[in-house]
Amino acid sequence: MREPYVEPWGEKGTFRGVNTMRQAPYTDVVRELNREGWRVATHAVGDAAIDEVIEAYEAANNDRSIVGKRWSLEHGFHPTVGPVFLA
Repeated sequence: MREPYVEPWGEKGTFRGVNTMRQAPYTDVVRELNREGWRVATHAVGDAAIDEVIEAYEAANNDRSIVGKRWSLEHGFHPTVGPVFLA
């Protein structure tokens, strides 16, 4: 989430969810999968997670088009209006 969860789940304003892979290594993996011709599907919950997935997909697309490859964002809920709706 871009903003921390509300209490009692917010851990005093510090909890934004669980990020299982940092942005830079995730983007590197996505770009390599694209170079190798793999189809990518990513699980992301929350607007910040969705932003990170879209950023990685855009980086991969800049290397080699992903248009028509049916890449997906799985369970992408809690988005805000923005890039996800423009993709």
